[in-house]
Amino acid sequence: MENKSDEIVAGQVVSQWRRLARQQSTRIVKLADNIVLPMNERTSRPIPKNAIMEMNSVESQHPQETVVPDKETATRKIEKFPIFMIGVSLVQIFLFYFYDEDELTMKLGYDPSRRHEVWRFFTPMFVHSGWSHLLGNLVMQLILGVFLEIVHEWKRIAIIYFASGFGSSLCVTVLDNSSYCVGASGAVMGLLFSHLATIILNWNEMERKFSRFFCLALYIIYDVGRDVYTEVYLDIRSNISHAGHFGGAVTGFLVSILVLKNFKKHPWEETLQKICIGALLAIFVIILVMNITLPDYFPENEWNFEYAKSYYGEDSAEDSTEDSTEDSTEDTEEDYY
Repeated sequence: MENKSDEIVAGQVVSQWRRLARQQSTRIVKLADNIVLPMNERTSRPIPKNAIMEMNSVESQHPQETVVPDKETATRKIEKFPIFMIGVSLVQIFLFYFYDEDELTMKLGYDPSRRHEVWRFFTPMFVHSGWSHLLGNLVMQLILGVFLEIVHEWKRIAIIYFASGFGSSLCVTVLDNSSYCVGASGAVMGLLFSHLATIILNWNEMERKFSRFFCLALYIIYDVGRDVYTEVYLDIRSNISHAGHFGGAVTGFLVSILVLKNFKKHPWEETLQKICIGALLAIFVIILVMNITLPDYFPENEWNFEYAKSYYGEDSAEDSTEDSTEDSTEDTEEDYY
């Protein structure tokens, strides 16, 4: 008897938690709708007063008739869990917590002397330099990516995220080719400019579009202006890879125009998508040709697996003492983004 009563209590607790989770999920979906979607595409959009009066009039004339809602209409909005953004964030936390930072940088970060190891164009987004760097990127990508994923589905956001990280690394090869680079900021910048692409792609359907555009542009100007003021006016050199940020932003915007949901297509939007395809292909071809035909522009390739020697420097790699390793780490030029 005691075991059965315990099972009943446990079942009630589980059902209460499930009910609470559904309620919170519904609220998050509505918030995502309000932030990302145009008014006519929202599930929770308000019903106009004239429509309510017409509905009441019809009900008064036909009091016995019952309208059975269409099954597709009743389940029109399937609430989706943002599995991709949360999954990527957990992988980044796991790698940072369980693996050595320098080891991850040597094997997964962008190495200017090992551009032939093609995985390094994708893996830097999983490596971070310190807790502050990791937490800053996690907070921003969850704020920016969760709402987009709820509305546009995880596949589209995954394409934007990885494409932005790849474009960020490509841009680093030609604009900042002498430094190790790690971090997901390039992909985060892609998500930021995805919100801009959403507004532009659904410009005719989006309400308060000018205020939305102004707020987003104001944040972008503030972010860029802060870095310019710090490094140009105050002459304080930071480890931020501006090339990585720029590449992620451009790639994220162009790819978002192509893959995000376009709720109502217009001829000018189709023209814009064709321009974005051409721009992406042109950028990729130019960077690829530069990497192949201009060997003197880039550091000499290291065709070996002695990562520590190129990361710390040949002299410090031969010295096995801890003091020399720490000193050489301080001298290593490493950017994060």
